[in-house]
Amino acid sequence: GLGNSLIDEAEQRAIAEGARVLQCTIREGNCGSEQLFAKSGFAQTSRFYYPNSKNHVTVWQKVVSFAP
Repeated sequence: GLGNSLIDEAEQRAIAEGARVLQCTIREGNCGSEQLFAKSGFAQTSRFYYPNSKNHVTVWQKVVSFAP
């Protein structure tokens, strides 16, 4: 429910403002968030270590518009 609604709202707003790619970061192992974003059409594109939190983080992206 709420998570899907928030992602949908953010996506529509980003598209209205001309975004072409949506991106988020998720702490590795946060299966609920990973599943939610995957279900919304995002794909994991990369992974990095964030030393401040001592966590590995995954980057998820979704293309929402292509150049004309």
